Amino acid sequence: MRAFAKFILAGRLNAIFIAAFFGAVSVYSSPLSVFSATAIALVALSKGFGEAFYVVGVSAILIEIFLTFSPASTSLPFPVVFALWVPVLVGAWFLRESASQSSALAAVAGVCAVFVLGMHLVIGDVVAWWAQWFQQAIPGFSDQTGGEIGPVDFVRLANGFAAMFLGFGAMLTLFFTRWIQAALFNPGGFSREFMVLKLPRTLLIGILLLLVVTGSFNQQMMSDLFMVSLMLYFFQGLCVLHAFVVHRQLSRHWLIAPYLGLFLLPQILVPGMALMGVADSIVDFRSRQ
Repeated sequence: MRAFAKFILAGRLNAIFIAAFFGAVSVYSSPLSVFSATAIALVALSKGFGEAFYVVGVSAILIEIFLTFSPASTSLPFPVVFALWVPVLVGAWFLRESASQSSALAAVAGVCAVFVLGMHLVIGDVVAWWAQWFQQAIPGFSDQTGGEIGPVDFVRLANGFAAMFLGFGAMLTLFFTRWIQAALFNPGGFSREFMVLKLPRTLLIGILLLLVVTGSFNQQMMSDLFMVSLMLYFFQGLCVLHAFVVHRQLSRHWLIAPYLGLFLLPQILVPGMALMGVADSIVDFRSRQ
């Protein structure tokens, strides 16, 4: 990965190539968009945002040209990678200015919350919109849900899932970017930043108030924002888990089971990890170790 980072930082054209190439092929496989966003974030963190915006602009044009002549199609009016670039750039700005992964995480969650609010303000009935989108994107989706798409829980959760996965993708991109940047310029720096990731208690209070207020007039919006909150505190819970292993001088193998559980039982482990993060904001487990 050091070679990957060196290649991106070796020149403007290199960064544009990685951002544009992986952004284009992400139309076929969405996870590849992470490498495109990584190139942009690495340029932003290492060379500044003037250079990063230049890379973004040229890469976006190249991706659009590719899509114009490519048989690939997207069910959205724009490639998914464009959506990922936004929270990644915002998070990278806070990370560069503060050298705090906590600030970057809060900023990314803020972008996801704005996405949720924007969808509700612009579209209104987000459940109906996502139901229509799934009907167009997935042939036979109506049959799979028994013809009752609107009330189906999956569709009701779609807007929140979209915001939550946007946040997960952005933060994993920023973590990966910071890790390879530290490998080049500041060995061990990523671990030191990650171990002290902690969201302030006032943010937790603000989130609870926001959920109460939105729930009083729009239950769907509250549900969507709650899922963004799960993403936010999941990463703090993950940090607590890593800190516990390090402070107790346990083998890294102790982390295998939790990570395996996240892939096999995410519906249990993600809320559980988020609950640990919330508890850490209140109790501050790491100060007691």
